[in-house]
Amino acid sequence: MSASLTKWLRISLVSLPALYTIYTVIRWRLLAAKQRRIFERLCPTLPVITINFTRTVFGVIDVTNFSIIPTWWMPKLLPKGWQWTTGHDVYQQLGGDAIAIVSPGDRQLWVADADLVKDIVSRKSDFVKPVHIYTILNIFGSNVVTTEHAEWRRHRRIVSPQFSERINLSVLQYAAETVRDMLKCWQSTEHTAHGEVRVNVSNDMMKLALHVISGAGFGMRLDWVTSESDQTLDHGHTMSYKTAVHSMMAGLPLKIILPKFAYLLPIERVQNVKRSFDEFGLYLSEVIRGADKQDESNLLVSLAKAARAEDGGLTEQELVGNVFVFLFAGHETTASTFMFALAMLASHQDVQQRLYEEIQLILDGNDPQLKDIQNLGYTLAVMNETLRMFPPVVAIPKHTTSQQTLGKYIIPEDTRVTLHTVGIHYNPKYWGPDPSVFRPARWFTLPECASSAVKTRDFIRSTTQLKSQTSPSEPEHDKTRSDVPDTASDKPHQSLFSYNRYAFLPYSEGMRSCLGKRFAQVEFITGLAMMMQKYSVHLPDGAQIEEVIESQNRVTLQPKRDMYLVFKPRTST
Repeated sequence: MSASLTKWLRISLVSLPALYTIYTVIRWRLLAAKQRRIFERLCPTLPVITINFTRTVFGVIDVTNFSIIPTWWMPKLLPKGWQWTTGHDVYQQLGGDAIAIVSPGDRQLWVADADLVKDIVSRKSDFVKPVHIYTILNIFGSNVVTTEHAEWRRHRRIVSPQFSERINLSVLQYAAETVRDMLKCWQSTEHTAHGEVRVNVSNDMMKLALHVISGAGFGMRLDWVTSESDQTLDHGHTMSYKTAVHSMMAGLPLKIILPKFAYLLPIERVQNVKRSFDEFGLYLSEVIRGADKQDESNLLVSLAKAARAEDGGLTEQELVGNVFVFLFAGHETTASTFMFALAMLASHQDVQQRLYEEIQLILDGNDPQLKDIQNLGYTLAVMNETLRMFPPVVAIPKHTTSQQTLGKYIIPEDTRVTLHTVGIHYNPKYWGPDPSVFRPARWFTLPECASSAVKTRDFIRSTTQLKSQTSPSEPEHDKTRSDVPDTASDKPHQSLFSYNRYAFLPYSEGMRSCLGKRFAQVEFITGLAMMMQKYSVHLPDGAQIEEVIESQNRVTLQPKRDMYLVFKPRTST
């Protein structure tokens, strides 16, 4: 080979990648500009932000959440992780509650306006769920989350009625039993002379939520203290249920990203993930097949019986698919709500004191009963305020398949329309001038109930009087201004809470709203009430609340690191 040819080959090896990079950058900019012009032509008053690189991988993963993206790649208004970290700031800076974001590969409309949210969720056929994003959850079978149109209606028709008060009672019983076991463990843990115990709240709340969903969801009772190695193996299994479910949840990220052929590789970690999913599916299949011999005290048995009683019901694979989604959706979200609530109570002792007064007044030292849940209004306010400030899902995606009119905007077809949960939860228009302040009192209708100085006994008395004055013949509350009750026992909260329901989206809204809302409320109120009866919660010495609650948006919003809090036994219980 001649020297000149070798020289040109070397130059080519260096220059071709550089030329391709330049070509790609120019192409991305031209494509992004084209997307921008589409919005500017249809919606000249809509603020548009341009990102000059392809922001999604496989049309699903948003790379702007990744730390590997250089900061200078992002527009100043949209720092990395902006969906969670900026709250409502970007909307305030641009002077509206809707913004367009365009990139070479897509165009998106982000909404932090309750009227637009109401319009979107009420027009299900115009703003459809992009189900392709959720196909990764079809691990065991299609389900109520991953389907659309007639198939979704079939799932919803069978699944929805099973979230009954009978299941809620089971939730309460499993939650109470699990919290009792957890508190016994705290009491036996090494602590100071004053009985204080430092708790890894991240671990314990994850464990608590997993035990409750396993019991009330599948009838699988888990012991708090028994180690996984001491679990007895059921016939035909290579893993105990406890080991299988723990391994499955830990291995879920691998299960989602690995192709099927990867499970043929003799890699211990990969094989353990496969085995845990197989074992979990086998355990649930056994529950389904034995459903006729059991009462309907857990969700899976209720589902199995309902599916068999109806023509065109759910297959066994679809039943397992649905309960897996309930586990996936209800485990981390409830656990993180417990974590954030406890952290905020630790840093707001006045709120914690009022919460304790209500719990003492209503429960009088006893474990909560289902009838008590409706009277623990301030406890629910603590939950709602936590969900407002730390929504498990920071954004809810929709999609247009044709051009649509939304308020004063014309939205082009094939546009991702995103309900920005964080943006609307921190919008001063709906939450007052202090949306970044943890203030559960903001949830009450009566001014005297919102006062931080009011005594809990007076609060209960005033709200009870309000309930007694409300006649069944009175007009129904404006459903955009109140917490719509899921069950009859939730109705008293209608008198206590006043907010725009389309400005509070932790459970989504509309026909595709979360089926497990009441399940989560009963679990949280029961668990928090029992913890606060026995212990007060505090930040560790030297800890700053900003560091404790520092969070990142993974699949759901989670604390960035393990959360440790200090629990002190109460002297009068």
